[in-house]
Amino acid sequence: MYLTPKYLNIIINILTGAAWAAVLFLFITGFTSVHSNIFFKLLNGFVYSLFGLFFVVLIEAIYRVFKIYEYQQKELRKLRELVKNLD
Repeated sequence: MYLTPKYLNIIINILTGAAWAAVLFLFITGFTSVHSNIFFKLLNGFVYSLFGLFFVVLIEAIYRVFKIYEYQQKELRKLRELVKNLD
């Protein structure tokens, strides 16, 4: 992932890594909290990890919004230059 403001790029990458770490931690916590067969352990781990997966999707959506904003700003600059050259 790369965004033009370097600080924003660093923040989003750190938050994405933290969200994936939360997914892993929550899955392991859910997996080990049930003393049953393997199916229920996996199901419980998945249910626990949904909270972290929500944040992964949210951060990726925020990244996508910033990427679209950068693209629109680049296109707007091109259009303004084109209009200026036409006048």
